[in-house]
Amino acid sequence: MSARRHRMSASEGASGGGRAALLGTEQRPVFRLPKMFEEYEAITKDEVRDFSPNQLRIWRNGRKRAVEHFVSVVGDKPVNEATEDDGIAYTEWWRDRVLKENVAVKIANRQQPALRRGAGAPSFRPVGGRPAVPKRATADSRALLQPME
Repeated sequence: MSARRHRMSASEGASGGGRAALLGTEQRPVFRLPKMFEEYEAITKDEVRDFSPNQLRIWRNGRKRAVEHFVSVVGDKPVNEATEDDGIAYTEWWRDRVLKENVAVKIANRQQPALRRGAGAPSFRPVGGRPAVPKRATADSRALLQPME
């Protein structure tokens, strides 16, 4: 800590919590998964500042929808309790939708990255030899999407 910061906090009588915040050691409050979009939007304001109203609407809606789907799959819990298994469950949920509900693969591939950059989001990379959802689902590639036994 610089001497100036130390003098400022000491001379202003900063409390323990204020001192921790000043030094950057204060823990951020934990938020629940449904609030993930709000947190993400707050930290990415600079990235969307030049968007037109329509671009901003599209940007927001896709990410809000991704968070809603994720919460519907893994439940409402604190973001720091989200695990890689939750990410895998979400990926599997999209695979099931592609296979059983005939959802376009591009929809699944667009929704998952929307969460990857989310604040504190778990990894969504398939593990255990399971392939990622292919760009074009053919009869052969749909067979790859079947859960491994």
